[in-house]
Amino acid sequence: MTYRELLALYKSGRLDERRRHEVEADIEKQDAIGEYLYEESEIPGLGALKNSIAASEPEAEDAGDERFTSIIQSSIRKSFIKMGITVGAVVLAVVLCVVFLLPRVVSLFYYNPTTIVAESTVGGIGTNRMSLDLSVYSELFLPGHYRDSVVADSEGYGKYGITIPQEVYSADGSSTTLIGTLKRGKLSLYNPDILRKPAANLFMPPDSAADSIGPAGAKADNGSYLETLDESQWYEAYVSLADVTDYADFDTWFQTKNLSDYDLWCAVYCKYGSQPIGLTPRPAGVYLDWDRDAYPDLSLLQCESESDAAAIQTHFISMISYLRDHPDILKVMGMGSEGLNYNIILQDVEKNGLRLYGFAITAKKDTILELSRDPAVSYIYASVLK
Repeated sequence: MTYRELLALYKSGRLDERRRHEVEADIEKQDAIGEYLYEESEIPGLGALKNSIAASEPEAEDAGDERFTSIIQSSIRKSFIKMGITVGAVVLAVVLCVVFLLPRVVSLFYYNPTTIVAESTVGGIGTNRMSLDLSVYSELFLPGHYRDSVVADSEGYGKYGITIPQEVYSADGSSTTLIGTLKRGKLSLYNPDILRKPAANLFMPPDSAADSIGPAGAKADNGSYLETLDESQWYEAYVSLADVTDYADFDTWFQTKNLSDYDLWCAVYCKYGSQPIGLTPRPAGVYLDWDRDAYPDLSLLQCESESDAAAIQTHFISMISYLRDHPDILKVMGMGSEGLNYNIILQDVEKNGLRLYGFAITAKKDTILELSRDPAVSYIYASVLK
């Protein structure tokens, strides 16, 4: 009779008292072995336990005891193997999730500069979010520092490596590539001054009195200040107009001055706050794609006539509308939206047209002095070209 048959008889209650006690003793032994293996976690120790039991029991113990122990050992080993495979699979799944899935999930909660906002119509991979956002932000707020190209590489967990090349050389022949990181919506650049907006309005209001004080000192002493400029240095000149001027009239006047419009920036007159805001009517850079139905002429690189006042006005309205709909770039650049009442700006331009009260150019001392003598100019502040 096999031991399995013996267990079947035990289960059905058909064993005599002696054999029933023997099976119960074997079952108790099995429980003891299981507890020992659980506590020691070492299957090889089962052999030593078997030898110890064999030494303490009579030699008359039959072969069924040894077979019973072997079956227990095999069963426990299989259980441990199954448990090891299960635990290993779970650990592997967790590791793969942490390495590949979690970084992407975390990134979903933060500004993603790599998002393609429009597929390219001329080949390539299209325009990414930060390139388009920065083109609008830099044109509106950064006189002379228009940037429309951003290369972003995801590092996971909302962190990106950022490279912002200068596509067009500055007036002095220099070209600066900005490098940094964008970590969970916060931009850190190794040379941040290039894209840092002016701390205050560097233009003199057109209705200011003769004794008004501006960034270059008193308005009456502006000529003396300009004489102190270095003749060999390039300057960012912030030129205030004597009167608020329609864009079309300004464009006609500017072309008569034979000035370089290489990085011309126009300060738009609209009563919304002290932060100067404007546009670059002669942009140069890369080809961008965007929703042209929602924001016509958002980039003047695709505009048929740079001197078309209507197109320039549409361009400005599109930029303000785009910034209103995509304000995240303001936080990325460390600028809050306080004071930017988009609706008031749009209503002012739509009602009164595109009007200017100043402009910024890159020039040397002789050009700046010549400009200061023009009756259309009321004040000039000059800072060394960054």
